[in-house]
Amino acid sequence: MPTVLVTGGTGFVGRRLVKILCEQGDDVTCLVRKSSNVSELESLNVRIVTGDLEDPASIKGITDGIETVYHTACSDQHTFAHAGNSTERFVRVNVDGSVNLGREALASNVRSFVHVSSTAAMGTPVEVEVDETSPCNPSAPNQISKYKAEQAMLHLWHNEGLPVKIVRSCLVLGPGRDKAEVREMFRLIKKRIFPILGWKMDQRKPLIYLDDLVHALILTARKGRPGEIYLVTSGRPYSLRELVKNLERIVGRTCGHIHIPYLPLYLIAGLLELAGKVFPLTPPFTRARLKLFHADRIININKAITELDYKPQTTDLEQMLRLTYDWYKQAGLV
Repeated sequence: MPTVLVTGGTGFVGRRLVKILCEQGDDVTCLVRKSSNVSELESLNVRIVTGDLEDPASIKGITDGIETVYHTACSDQHTFAHAGNSTERFVRVNVDGSVNLGREALASNVRSFVHVSSTAAMGTPVEVEVDETSPCNPSAPNQISKYKAEQAMLHLWHNEGLPVKIVRSCLVLGPGRDKAEVREMFRLIKKRIFPILGWKMDQRKPLIYLDDLVHALILTARKGRPGEIYLVTSGRPYSLRELVKNLERIVGRTCGHIHIPYLPLYLIAGLLELAGKVFPLTPPFTRARLKLFHADRIININKAITELDYKPQTTDLEQMLRLTYDWYKQAGLV
């Protein structure tokens, strides 16, 4: 019976990963914080250990007897948080916490360490089509911390032999995540208003369904090469126009599109970011967020297909969105 450790087991991706690992018969240990709600984990046959990745002493020996580590934990701040202490917080959790866990894994000689990152580490690439060889251009605090975390883990691989494999996912759809951009999109559609930056709606966006991401992580643990990065998506991009039409069909409402000039809003975002460093406020939008929303992007996943035998199962946009929306409705979030 494979022995695995999952960090972030109470989070959106971690919860689903733990459930699937248990279903396939793995011996699962979950590292959680004292403040975490572990009720869902307690219903599964898992070992729950309390600790904090920011405190090396609290996780001493956590990987003893563990064969595979799935590191899904990350900062609980908003992805585009830009307050004065955001950078420090992101670095402590995403970078320092990952290194602390990596050193424990090295001491225990784990066989495989899956570091769950995201395309946030790439920032907003210059090229439309990107793959694992594309240069990264992170700018927001979270993006920078994601990139630095990847580099720190790769440093442990190159210099100390940590068998780390990095998975970068794009925007994840699926039930279980209460704070997500797609939830805000549903809420806007219900109000019959949807803001569009500039006039174009043909920019393409990569997405992935939760179960496909989880299976990609498991495949990476089994087949991935240490020191490598793997990009995973649903296998095709979706245009903003296609996304909005499906949102409208699912909600059962059509909405008017408010076209907002991009450049003035971008300048305002810069001012809000400066204000967020001085005053205790979270900017409603940031330059990094606007750039990502406005950008046209295609992600090439040939490496994951070839090396991991990754085959996304849920590729229909309406299906992904409907499963997500149904959960939001049941949870009273839309």
